[in-house]
Amino acid sequence: MTTSPVLEFLESFYIKYGSFIPLSESDVQEHLKKEGKCDLSNRLAQTPAHCMISPVDLFSKWLLLIPIHLEIHWSLVTVTMATKTINYYDSQGIVFRHTTDNIMKYLQSEAREKKQTAFQKGWKITIIKGIPQQKNDSDCGVFVLEYCRRLSVKQPLLFSQDDMPRIRKRIYKELCDCRLND
Repeated sequence: MTTSPVLEFLESFYIKYGSFIPLSESDVQEHLKKEGKCDLSNRLAQTPAHCMISPVDLFSKWLLLIPIHLEIHWSLVTVTMATKTINYYDSQGIVFRHTTDNIMKYLQSEAREKKQTAFQKGWKITIIKGIPQQKNDSDCGVFVLEYCRRLSVKQPLLFSQDDMPRIRKRIYKELCDCRLND
C-alpha cells in the first residue's frame, strides 16, 4: 500500500518534532514541492486528484469522524456512509459551513476517482443542534473527543460542562493505557 506524500510528510514531521509545534499549510506545500511529488500551492479544485485521494476505502466505513481545528476552536464533522449524511457538531454553536461543503466536495471527488457512482451525489449536510455545549473557552477539544467517543459506540450525547473534569481524567487514563475504557 502506498502512502500519500502529505501523510509521509506529517508522519516524519511528528516523529522528528512532536505534536506540539504548529505546522502551517505552507510547510506541507514546501515539502511536497521539494520532494517533487505534488504541488499544492494552488487551490484544492486545481490539485491533481492523485495527490488528494485516500489509499483507504472511505466508502466501506460506516462512520468517519473528522475533527476540525479552525483558528483556536475545535469542532467535529461526521460522515455516515449508509445515509450519505455529513453532520456538523460544535460545542459553542458556531457554524463553519465551508468545512462541511469542502468535505462533501472531497467525498464526491474521491467517489469519482474511485468510480463509486452511488457516492457521487445525494449528500445531505446537517448542522446538529441541541447537543452538549461548553461554558468556557478551553474545553472544545474535550467536547469533540467525547462526541467522537459516544458517536463511535452509538451512545447518546448525554454529558455536560460539569462532566469535564471526570472526562478529562478518563481521557488521560485512556491515553496512558493506550485503550478506551468503559
